Amino acid sequence: MSSKKKADMNKFKVLIGYTFLFISLILITSFISYMFNWKVDQSNVENLFDRNIEVENILGKIGASISHFLIFKSFGIASFILPLILFISSYHLLFNKKILDLVKKINWLLILMIWTTLLSGYLSNYFPIQSGIIGFEINSFLETYIGNIGIILVLSFMLVLSLAVLFNFTPNSILLFLKKNIIPKKSNELLENNEIKADN
Repeated sequence: MSSKKKADMNKFKVLIGYTFLFISLILITSFISYMFNWKVDQSNVENLFDRNIEVENILGKIGASISHFLIFKSFGIASFILPLILFISSYHLLFNKKILDLVKKINWLLILMIWTTLLSGYLSNYFPIQSGIIGFEINSFLETYIGNIGIILVLSFMLVLSLAVLFNFTPNSILLFLKKNIIPKKSNELLENNEIKADN
C-alpha cells in the first residue's frame, strides 16, 4: 500500500472514529435523560414534527425519540451497551488498535446485550425495570415453553459460559484461588489461635 493510500485510510479511520465517539456521547446522554423523563416523554415522542409539543429529554425530541425506540420499543436497559460498543470502536480506530481485538470485544458485548435483554425481561415481572418490548416478548415466549426455572437456567448457563471463556472462570481456577488465598489465611488464623492458647 502506497503512503498516500495509507494516509487516506488513516484519515478515514479517524473520521469514522470521531463519528462513533460523537454518536456514543449522543446516545448515552439521551439514554440517561430518558431514564428520568420517560413517563413524561412517552406520550409526546410520536409527535416528532409538532413544534408545539415539548419533551423533557436533555437532547430534545431527537434524543427522546431515539431513546424511546431503543429502550422502550427494543432492548430496554441493554441498549446502554450500544454506546459502549461505539465508544470502544472509536478508541480502537483513533489509536490504531488491532481490529481483531475490537471484533472480539464487540462479539462479547453483543452476547452481554442479549443476556441483559433476557435478564431485564425476566426481572420486569417483579421489578419496575425497563426491559423493552423485545425483552418482554422473548421472556414471554421462553416462559411459555420452559417456565421461570428454565429461564433462570438459561441465564445462568450463559453467564457461567461467558465467565469461563473471558476470565477462565472454571472449577479448577476456583480451587486454585481458594488454595492460594482463603485456605492459607484460615491456616494462619488457626496457628495464631493455637499459639495464644499455648501461651495461656
